[in-house]
Amino acid sequence: MSASVFPVPFSGIQETLIDAKGDLIAGTADNACSRLAVGTNGQVLTAASTTSTGLTWTTPSSGGMTQLVSTTSFGSVASVTLNSIDQNYKDLRIIVKNFSCVSGGSLRVNIGGSYGGGFTDFTGTWTITRTNSGNSFVNIGRGTYSTSNGQYIVDLLDYTSSVSKMASYIVQGTDDGSNADAGSFGWFISTNGSAISSITLSTSGGNFDNGTYELWGIK
Repeated sequence: MSASVFPVPFSGIQETLIDAKGDLIAGTADNACSRLAVGTNGQVLTAASTTSTGLTWTTPSSGGMTQLVSTTSFGSVASVTLNSIDQNYKDLRIIVKNFSCVSGGSLRVNIGGSYGGGFTDFTGTWTITRTNSGNSFVNIGRGTYSTSNGQYIVDLLDYTSSVSKMASYIVQGTDDGSNADAGSFGWFISTNGSAISSITLSTSGGNFDNGTYELWGIK
């Protein structure tokens, strides 16, 4: 005599629990579940113990660079100051294009305002020599003649930290008189122990007479 077959009760997840393409079924407790609505394009699923399902859709933190100060002309002034710099980035990049000044010279950078010096800067090609220390500013690209179309990139690292700040720079320019090409690179150190909220750009030779500046935040 064959064994009797009894139906086994089945309690399944009902299709009506799903409302849209991409919805997920997630546990909410022992033997309990509910619908987790689909996120938006580009979001990722992240564990979140405070939500009912233990999950949530989040937008990944963006990397790369964000322009904090749009490309701006220097105008005919001796200096410009970038104030109230956003503190939510890791590093800063200053870009100066087509720089020149009335009497020829190089670009000066002061970070954090005037606080009585503390800069030490290095310039060189294949060998590096300490060229100055203790000033309240740094002459960027001092060895790049008196640039008539100078291009400057300055990277300021860990600008929100409470320790000394280090920066590196690359400069390309053309001599006002001979029209010879020139370039230099280097770095400088500031003993400023506070987060940097302002940067001043000035010249070593009178007012600016050409060029633009911009500021970027780097995650």
